[in-house]
Amino acid sequence: MDDQIDYHIIYELECNPFASARMIARRLRIAVSTVTDHFHNSLGMKNVHFRWIPHRLNSSQKEIRVKTSKQILELLQKAKKKNNYVFILTGDESWFEYSYSYKQKWVLLNDNNSDFTIPSDVQKKTMITCFFNGDGLQFMDIKPQGVKINASYFVDRVLTKLEKLEVTQKAKRQKQMMMLHYDNAPSHNAMLTQNYLSKTSFKKVPHPPYSPDLALCDFGIFGTVKTQFEGREFESEDELFEELENFFKGKSKEFYISLFQEWERRLYKCIDLNGEYVE
Repeated sequence: MDDQIDYHIIYELECNPFASARMIARRLRIAVSTVTDHFHNSLGMKNVHFRWIPHRLNSSQKEIRVKTSKQILELLQKAKKKNNYVFILTGDESWFEYSYSYKQKWVLLNDNNSDFTIPSDVQKKTMITCFFNGDGLQFMDIKPQGVKINASYFVDRVLTKLEKLEVTQKAKRQKQMMMLHYDNAPSHNAMLTQNYLSKTSFKKVPHPPYSPDLALCDFGIFGTVKTQFEGREFESEDELFEELENFFKGKSKEFYISLFQEWERRLYKCIDLNGEYVE
């Protein structure tokens, strides 16, 4: 009897790989608990929830993620040993909206209305570029309206200013290696950008393709800010910029150190997972 149930469960899954235990139980006219028992104990299966991933990684890309993670780890550990992540800058661009709706609230048990309306001005947004080190925010810039993010913009509005930062000048005076990390956006990897960077004192930290889970801004900064801004509306670009600056400068040095430590943890995890995405 048990073998027959196993056979029918497997057949149902072959017909519909996404069939639930309840659906199969209804078709076979048996208890849901019987189906789940066979899944776990007889067939050795488990139910998994899908999760969003940035890219379907192939074996070559996973190998690159492992290799690059080892390279980043080596540089991060040097930065930690020398000066607690002071002489390493990591950053990125992100869109920030002028209005952030709440995503949750407490309701009565019999209240089934969980819908929310996106504000009409949600499309109003500004692109901000930020760079951080172990001490905190070191650089922030607003992209002017109507200007495109390209290599010229990245060189003129970002890299040249990062060169002039006090922390960069301090590294030069102390003859320390100043490391610079960002992802593989087209403007970041363009020939113009690479040629300019080769003439600076920066040591470029590599970043594997399709890997926002290994970029400090993506996993540790931007999402945190946007969650903090839930329920807030900003009247102007200046107000948004000021609140972002207040948020970043209001965080302790320990907060930023913990982000770099989390970065190291993720790199180790990526290596352990043979290049799979890190949650």
